[in-house]
Amino acid sequence: MRLATARDELLPLHDDRIRANPAYLTVVFLARVIASLGSLQGDEVGAHVVESLYASDLAFL
Repeated sequence: MRLATARDELLPLHDDRIRANPAYLTVVFLARVIASLGSLQGDEVGAHVVESLYASDLAFL
């Protein structure tokens, strides 16, 4: 995981998924700052990957 920038915090606010469900902000934000997860690298880690994490793993991050 890399350090979050102001852009990482601001860009997701324009996402329609977040406008429909503000709780989804955590998913989109984590998808932006996770640099690698297991064998997945960079752009391979998207919202769909973060959505599939167990609640305890999501809470850890």
